[in-house]
Amino acid sequence: LSVHVGWRQFTMDFKAILKGLKPELVAVKERWPDEIKAKTGKTKEQPFPISVRRSIPQPEASSDWDIDELKVLLSIDGVADSGVASVHAEIDQQLPAALKREISQRIEKEWRGHLDKIGLAAHGGPAGWALVPMLEWAEKNYSILLTLVPELIETYEGCDDAGASMRRHTIVEEKFDAEAAAAAAEEEEEEEEVDDGLDEEERARRAAIIEAKRAAKAEEEERREHEREVLAMKKRQDAENGITEFKATQMSKKELEAKHASKQGVRLAKTGPRRKKFEGEGSKVAKDKEKAKGK
Repeated sequence: LSVHVGWRQFTMDFKAILKGLKPELVAVKERWPDEIKAKTGKTKEQPFPISVRRSIPQPEASSDWDIDELKVLLSIDGVADSGVASVHAEIDQQLPAALKREISQRIEKEWRGHLDKIGLAAHGGPAGWALVPMLEWAEKNYSILLTLVPELIETYEGCDDAGASMRRHTIVEEKFDAEAAAAAAEEEEEEEEVDDGLDEEERARRAAIIEAKRAAKAEEEERREHEREVLAMKKRQDAENGITEFKATQMSKKELEAKHASKQGVRLAKTGPRRKKFEGEGSKVAKDKEKAKGK
């Protein structure tokens, strides 16, 4: 979701605005070096939009969710003549569209509240951008943000990392409503209907092609939905039975050396070497030696 405020580029001291923004960009990179990706405009003359995306790992307090991370993008699209920043937030990952929309709106509302409190600087733009506080706020409200569309939440009995049983939560996909989509498209066509110069037969032919494409899309969506439901059911059953994916443990170099050293000089076989006859008690070699001594 994006709510833009009309603005004319470069009517204010944009160099000063960007200079004030730079320390905040540096701060987020230093705070979360492995989680931050920042992008700026194509040229120095057109620096906007400037965006910062943080891949927020699942906090310990939200370990009952099956969502391992939340990718929050904060975008600064420009500054209006009044000094008000044009900003928007996005959720940059695969989640149901309704949930992404609600989370984006909630984050954007909070961000705008921060900017209003900060106020304007002498250069005419915002006195600060609240990038660090907003990304901290998103992490703190990780679970709350995931609950903004209750009908997409599914709760089941699973287990934690230690194997103890617990109630877990997951996000289910939105079901594609083919009838509603077709009705909306039909209404849109009626609103935009103009005299295109086509006869009734050609219009009917084109309408049939469009309807066939809609039917194929709806059928494909139903197939994918079924596959997602089957996979989600299997994951829930595995979790309820305490089954987790096996991950091979890679031994460190020091552990491998210690293991190898523990075997050196230690005889493991109960028989003699492969290329030498066994000379122990009861062997043919020992009997031959006894006979030779008797002679």
